[in-house]
Amino acid sequence: MKENVHVCVDGDVWGQFKTYVLNKHGKLHGVLGEEVSRALELYLLMQSRDSIYDDILRLLRAAKRFNKSVTSIISRINEAEVKTLSEFGVV
Repeated sequence: MKENVHVCVDGDVWGQFKTYVLNKHGKLHGVLGEEVSRALELYLLMQSRDSIYDDILRLLRAAKRFNKSVTSIISRINEAEVKTLSEFGVV
């Protein structure tokens, strides 16, 4: 379904966009709206990817903190084992 919209945009950006469309298609009539729709779809896709990227970074940071905690616990366990072994004269 097509919507007829009226919006105000930066004149320079609009001029560059129209030049791009004209260079790509050799005309504006009949293709300008299609290219505006594609540009909007691309914008929405990029926003979605940015959100996913932010979620991935948060998960990686949490995994890094978790790994440090696990490494610290393992280190303490190893220290305790060495201490216990040395008490029995094994080390």
